[in-house]
Amino acid sequence: MTVDTSPSAEAFKQTLERRLRTATRSGAEFARWRQLLVFDRFLARESGAFDARNVITPSALRILLSVST
Repeated sequence: MTVDTSPSAEAFKQTLERRLRTATRSGAEFARWRQLLVFDRFLARESGAFDARNVITPSALRILLSVST
C-alpha cells in the first residue's frame, strides 16, 4: 500500500472519493462505503472523549458479521 500525501483536505477528499468510485460497482455501493468511512473516521476522532474499548467501528462490525462486499 502506498502512502498518499495530499496538499490539502480537499485534495485528500477528492483522491479518496476517486478511489472509492473505482472500487465500487454502483452509486449506491459508493454512497454506502463513503458513509461508513465518514462514520468510522468520526468515531476515531471522538474516541478520545470516552472509553474507546466500548466502540465497535463499522469496519470491525463488518468483520464480526462477515458481511461480503
